[in-house]
Amino acid sequence: MFIKLAIIPSIFLLLVASILLKFSPIIIILLIIMTILYLLIYSDFSLIVNLKDYNLDWVSPTVVIKQGMPVFITMFGGWIFCILIDAVGYFLTKILSGYIITIIVFIILLIIAYIIHNYLKNKGTKLLKEI
Repeated sequence: MFIKLAIIPSIFLLLVASILLKFSPIIIILLIIMTILYLLIYSDFSLIVNLKDYNLDWVSPTVVIKQGMPVFITMFGGWIFCILIDAVGYFLTKILSGYIITIIVFIILLIIAYIIHNYLKNKGTKLLKEI
């Protein structure tokens, strides 16, 4: 559900920024794919955290959403991950061009998405069966 709600505004804002900043079509395509990869990583990470620290004893759904540790970990983990990606890009600008940095970050996101997805596919199903 998160991806359906977040992907449309994220891509829209990305396209507007890309047009205003006059990015090349290749970079725009890479940035769209990177946005989708980030959202997949974020949602898969959220699933992993919720599978490891689940709460089935609650009075209302608001308690689970507002006061759950998985929500806290996922939210701040996503922010830290975003800051790390930005820091890598910032420090690499002194050495490499923007095109190469975009490709490097794209490859890193692709690898992380693959690892997290495989973890969910293999170990995540076992964790779900244990609940």
